[in-house]
Amino acid sequence: MKYFGSIEQEQYKKLSEQEQGEYLFSKGLFVRIDSFTLPMDGTPVPILRSETTKQIVPNKIVQQEFYSFILQQYEPLISKQFYNFSITFNEEKYGLKKSKQKQIALKYFKFYFDQIATKGLRVISEQKLENGEIVLENMNKLPFLETKRNALKSDLSKTIALQQFLFGNKGYFVAELIEEIDILKEVIKLEGAYKILSSLNGKYNFEQNETYPMVEKNNQQKVTTSNNNKTIVEKPDPDFEERILKKSPIVSDEEAIEYLLQSVFGKVKS
Repeated sequence: MKYFGSIEQEQYKKLSEQEQGEYLFSKGLFVRIDSFTLPMDGTPVPILRSETTKQIVPNKIVQQEFYSFILQQYEPLISKQFYNFSITFNEEKYGLKKSKQKQIALKYFKFYFDQIATKGLRVISEQKLENGEIVLENMNKLPFLETKRNALKSDLSKTIALQQFLFGNKGYFVAELIEEIDILKEVIKLEGAYKILSSLNGKYNFEQNETYPMVEKNNQQKVTTSNNNKTIVEKPDPDFEERILKKSPIVSDEEAIEYLLQSVFGKVKS
């Protein structure tokens, strides 16, 4: 890995917080961005450059490499979730007709998605039919989790663990760290669930990969649309969806909306 151990720890520790930021920027590890605040109630506001603030944040390549490192370090825990599910699912579907197996698979597909998705937040696509009628469709579940994954990459890079990665302290990343850094625990939960959903989808074809609206180009997330299609964010009635298990969301609604604003609409929110 290019950035693992790229910073000399003792030298870095001698710097002030501001000097540390400038040092990481000078090394090409961090970039400067303009950020501004948007009202959470959706009220339209004019955006003036004079009202933005400068921030120094890890660049996308550093975020990706750090995230990949985390997945390698904690792969056994991620795979354990998948194996435990597979054993349970295989027993439950044993001897059943394929149609019944698919019903059970769909139940688990929705269940594990609900354990990860931010409650009440969905991205929907508006399509105009030939007869003029409007149809609204939720974003497919796997690409929706991709947006969650990218939000987690950003959140994970804001933790103290990134420094330890840059210092090359592999011994820092032990199992006990999961209890100390909540976002790390959420990463492992998401990747385990994503592996389960991907497996179920590969076998039962609940979603078609080629319909995923999110594509990556030049390290930025963009949305592909046609003249009659647009992607919007909508928060439905909070009582509409009941969760099977009580849980802490992977990221808050505000953080998820922040990511969607940045990736879908090309805005940065502080």
